[in-house]
Amino acid sequence: MRVLYTCLTALVFGFLASRPAPALEASAYGLTLWFHTLVPTLLPFLILSGFCIQSGMLSSLSRLAKRLPGPFKKLSWGGLFALTAGMLCGFPTGAKILGDLRRNGKISAREGQCLLSFCNNASPGFVLTFLIHQNLGMDSQAPILLGIIYGLPLLYGCLSVSLLPPGPKVPETEKASSSQITFGLLDACIYDAAITLIKLGGYIILFSILAKILECLPFLSRETLCLLTGILELTGGIDRTADTLTAPLLLPAIISMVIFGGLCTLAQTASVLKGSGLSIKKYIVSRLALAVCGGLTVFLLQILGILQP
Repeated sequence: MRVLYTCLTALVFGFLASRPAPALEASAYGLTLWFHTLVPTLLPFLILSGFCIQSGMLSSLSRLAKRLPGPFKKLSWGGLFALTAGMLCGFPTGAKILGDLRRNGKISAREGQCLLSFCNNASPGFVLTFLIHQNLGMDSQAPILLGIIYGLPLLYGCLSVSLLPPGPKVPETEKASSSQITFGLLDACIYDAAITLIKLGGYIILFSILAKILECLPFLSRETLCLLTGILELTGGIDRTADTLTAPLLLPAIISMVIFGGLCTLAQTASVLKGSGLSIKKYIVSRLALAVCGGLTVFLLQILGILQP
């Protein structure tokens, strides 16, 4: 791995020195994506979620968890919160919350690893607006696409959670004390959220530059370029794939990209999991499996005439 990191570092430095104009363009694109998308959508939620976890205000969710149908009633209050946030708030919110819960000892390692495999997903807002409306123009078939993107992880989650042994719950009587809810705690949560977002912004800019390097390689075909870009960074990969590929490969490729999330998302996820003891390797295996299943499902639905790009 050290050799790989050394080669990538040398490649990026060489690109920055030899091609300053496209390097600046890529950096500006990554910075714009970070400032206009990640900061307004993630910062408020990261602050509030960190405050709720640190202060103990989420313990009341244990009552709600017991009323859930099926295997999800096995989840602890923290697991339920991570699942909900990971489905609704976008990469890497689910992983960040699971990392915080593990570092604070509020969720078991086994439950955290189980949830990590399926609760860290693209946000529905991103999928509906950027993917389905702007790039695919398939608003009428949005329920089917949403069912694939989120239904497959939930189905996988049902199977995984059903195998979990009953674990200790946070007592229902546990409530946040007035000494826990302080401005000092809020300051710490704001600081932690800001540091997390700065890290995520750095990853987005770096992977935007790597995607631009691929774009400057003359020997890559358009099809290969769009797929490699999607593997690196999700937003640019969707844009390029939608403009390049046609049926029947377009939808399976894009849906697989969205479920997998790209290497940029993997790097962000690994960053927010540091110190939690949760395995990024197991997460990668599960996301790859879900991405393949998603692509095959879309391909089958196209053959049956249910989905038409």
